[in-house]
Amino acid sequence: METQFFEDGNIATLGVESLPCQKVLTYQLNGIGDLPKVKVKDTLLDAILDSIYSSVFHQVLPIGSVKIKSIQHLNKPMSLAEGSNQSGYQNHLAVKVKETSLSIKRFMKNAEQESMSAADRRLEAFKIKQSFLEINQYFQSHERFVLFINRSLANCAQQFAFCFVHRITHGNINNDALSIEGRWQNNNASSFHNDFAENSFTSSSLNEQKDVALSLFLRWVCYYNSFNNTKIETSELSQYFYAIYNKYLEYYVVSVLGVSPDELPLNTLARAELTSGLIKLYQHNPSELDIAKFITQSLSDIKQQGSASYKLLNSAITSENQHYTPSSIITKWAIIGLRKVYFNALFQNNNIRQSLAIFLSKRKLDQVLELSNHYEDCAAWLFEAKDSSVHTVIFSNKKLLIYFVPVTQSYVAEHFDKGHKYSFIDAKELLLYIQTQPKLDFNLPGFLAWRGLIYMLTELLELERGQLA
Repeated sequence: METQFFEDGNIATLGVESLPCQKVLTYQLNGIGDLPKVKVKDTLLDAILDSIYSSVFHQVLPIGSVKIKSIQHLNKPMSLAEGSNQSGYQNHLAVKVKETSLSIKRFMKNAEQESMSAADRRLEAFKIKQSFLEINQYFQSHERFVLFINRSLANCAQQFAFCFVHRITHGNINNDALSIEGRWQNNNASSFHNDFAENSFTSSSLNEQKDVALSLFLRWVCYYNSFNNTKIETSELSQYFYAIYNKYLEYYVVSVLGVSPDELPLNTLARAELTSGLIKLYQHNPSELDIAKFITQSLSDIKQQGSASYKLLNSAITSENQHYTPSSIITKWAIIGLRKVYFNALFQNNNIRQSLAIFLSKRKLDQVLELSNHYEDCAAWLFEAKDSSVHTVIFSNKKLLIYFVPVTQSYVAEHFDKGHKYSFIDAKELLLYIQTQPKLDFNLPGFLAWRGLIYMLTELLELERGQLA
């Protein structure tokens, strides 16, 4: 009896004989494991990791990712050899079912072409030629192709600017890592960073991944030029990409402080100053405490006329003053900014990989779907999907919900398993209460969040004291 993960829709049962890589209706099927027709021997662990990140990125990133619909396990029964290590996951045969996507890889030569036989090289050249014939037929003119490339570069600029600000890395940018419209795929090496010195499972630094992505699209354009005898200027495309990227950096930079980018005017000197400050901070491999200090200091500077924070954020405070006091607005922003700093370790590659390895080694496949849902739920509250006009989430798991109420400028802790609900008039009261609670109550998947929550409330307490001074 085969086991199925992440089932989403009625996908027909597939046998091992089906498996290399093919399309069925609107789905693309990839074989996982040591299958005869599969050249890249991805493991079941990598496939599930990719699925979790694709779900998280689908709701977090501005351009999203190629969604994985399901993973179907084919071994009968699911087992590991006695005493085997993680490499034993290659013995598991599975099918990864994902949305159909087209990557740049289809239009480029294989990087390992020298090791290919002459027949395989001729077949590859034929496939590339056919791909360009199809794309020419689709766009019908070179001008429409250029417009498409411009849109794809703008999508990449937006995606990578957002990821720079929030310290998210794909981990392995290559010609099969991006769809031609800029969505991420093959995400098993991705990670969220707590500090920039952490580089496990990544092949490029956070700041360099945009450059690698641009080079892939420019290479595609060069191939297009050679097949069509056109002269599309790659230097102009490069200038366009970096101009858009810098604008999106200025757009997203305020989200570090917990402010919605749409609430504030663009093209201001204050935004440029804040962007410059963040880039300088990131150049020194800051710890989570350094970034938290940057957030609270910037929000504290709102009182100082002439500061970048004052000029930039006062307009948002003024627009929200109909319902909230300036102090409650600043506290709300601080919560949104600080929770990403202290809890994004939850999405570090090593943490997720280790959690999955435990489930697989204990053969608890039925719990993998639940784990994936937990990660999606955490991504939702960390990136504001569960905030509302009446509350801002500070922490959430299956046992607890802790949030701030801007209207009353108070804090609430709800215990779901105990049926208790407590209110606190300030961060100090909430901090004292949490320090008396069992640390395990604040567990997130593969990550004990109690320490980060204490740090976060300590920062909020200092911010509240500064507002009263």
